[in-house]
Amino acid sequence: EDVSKFKFMPIVEATPTLRNLIADTSVRDGKNTITSKSYKGGTLWFIGANSSAEARSKDAMYIFIDEYSEMARELKAQGSHIKTYKGRMASYGDRAKMFVFSTPVEMENDKTYPEFLQGSQEYYYVPCPFCLFKQVIKWENLIIVEKNVASSIRLKCINPDCNKYIEEKHKP
Repeated sequence: EDVSKFKFMPIVEATPTLRNLIADTSVRDGKNTITSKSYKGGTLWFIGANSSAEARSKDAMYIFIDEYSEMARELKAQGSHIKTYKGRMASYGDRAKMFVFSTPVEMENDKTYPEFLQGSQEYYYVPCPFCLFKQVIKWENLIIVEKNVASSIRLKCINPDCNKYIEEKHKP
């Protein structure tokens, strides 16, 4: 419910195209609730990570699993989350896609890592605002400029011709 209310809906409300696609929230016809959002062509469901009944009851062509690292190893009485959700996509065949998102602390020791290895192994590249060099954000490139001052942490550009510190104000 929190993802729906505090992450998804603010995006919908701020984006005219999405606002026109999602069913009107003021109409009480059951098409748009906190956990389901209807749109022309389908429904978006928000399912809690520990809800085995919800996971078993909804077929989907696309499944997005957020913060997989934080989920219990298995879905109650169902086994693996991934296996359960793949079963819910079976009727869509090759058209079905699963997206597993997470913020692993130690990549190789995280349960997300085997999923990463089976997937496209893509990274998100961030351009430096000064030289436009595209880079993956890594812990070792986050530098504390002032000792013991958390707000002084900067991302250092890995381009050897730049090496500038990227401040929070450059984030957009």
